[in-house]
Amino acid sequence: MKRFVLSLAVVALALTGCKKENGPQSGAQTLSNEDTPSANADAPATAGGRYRDFSFDEIFSIFSLFGDNIMTDKFAAQSVKDSIRTELMENYADAASNGKYAYNTLSYTLFGGDCYDGFEMGCWGYDADDHVLVLLSEGGGCDGWATKYVRAYEYDPAAKNAHEVAIPLNPYPDADAFEDLIRLAGCGDIPYVREMMRDRVYNYDFTANGLKIFLNTFDDWQVADKCGFELFYRWNGSEFVRDDTVPYPCIHPEGFAMILLGEKMPGTNFDYDPLDYDIRYSEEGGLWLIDRDGKRVMEVQLDGEEVRSIEVFDPRYSVQHFFYPQGEGVLAVGCCINDYFDFTEEDAPEVQLFNDGTVAINPKREGTRLSFRTTKDDLAVKTPVMKATEMVVTLKNPQFKPEATVKSILIQRAE
Repeated sequence: MKRFVLSLAVVALALTGCKKENGPQSGAQTLSNEDTPSANADAPATAGGRYRDFSFDEIFSIFSLFGDNIMTDKFAAQSVKDSIRTELMENYADAASNGKYAYNTLSYTLFGGDCYDGFEMGCWGYDADDHVLVLLSEGGGCDGWATKYVRAYEYDPAAKNAHEVAIPLNPYPDADAFEDLIRLAGCGDIPYVREMMRDRVYNYDFTANGLKIFLNTFDDWQVADKCGFELFYRWNGSEFVRDDTVPYPCIHPEGFAMILLGEKMPGTNFDYDPLDYDIRYSEEGGLWLIDRDGKRVMEVQLDGEEVRSIEVFDPRYSVQHFFYPQGEGVLAVGCCINDYFDFTEEDAPEVQLFNDGTVAINPKREGTRLSFRTTKDDLAVKTPVMKATEMVVTLKNPQFKPEATVKSILIQRAE
């Protein structure tokens, strides 16, 4: 039996791949809606592309352009759109109020027994004029989520119509960055993933300032679920460009990328290594040491031949959201501790002080043990005096300095 693994909040591993060619689909048309209100000319501008709010009436009117020549019969008819208008408005208001989509997205899921269908539409303003880029997708399934299509349209508020365009995105990174992503962020078969990128086998998740894409694959679910292949793009006013400030979410419940707890260390002899990683084995410590540009990236501790723990020192790699969803933004090395952890809550993480000065913040989890590490210098309270025989003590009512940051992230098998 094939395994289905849900992915971050919106979509799951797909029943089939969604292959979108680089250009409008055949039969593309110009769509019009005479009732569409004009764009908000007073929208504020931000660096790297104009941000703008869309009123619900405006975004719903844009949505109403898409009929049965594009959408499935679940949502194509205007009568269906009108019947869910109130729910769409409530979803729009709720998402916008908590800042998740910031007034530029509509989404809806229709449940039917164990199966469901849904759509998502996102809008972003062009810098060159008052036109609007519109991305529209539909998906659904019974055991997992399959993306049926993703299409892009340019909407002209003056003419009140839209025409299909190529998705303004080239998710094919330069060679060195791609090899780095696949090798250390761990997707394994480089030619295979290149092929999926070429054929645009992606799921898309829309955000206020852009979107993120991740592999939409079924037969090789490990690739999409464990390799950290989740790339973030921001809208710059004319196209989506890679947001290199967002780390790769490679740390998950079973390890880091394809380095899995309890299994053997995967091979480290790479035929193509443009970024010059220094990977060596320390027999004395029983661990792999991985450096880059003279700085430690990672340490992989072994127990015999099996991986016991993985400690990450590089801010380019972060914890996957579904593994540790608390806090704002992306939790990686260098993040501010007080932005993520509230030690006054009932389910607050345990905080331990080791005799070498290391401080470990351990969220309560079953199975895998996840630790965010710093040093006692980041504590805002006096540390207890440890006995010579003590290796570690648990701190009560811990407090950290405002500038305290995560120095490393460690994942290991539970004792």
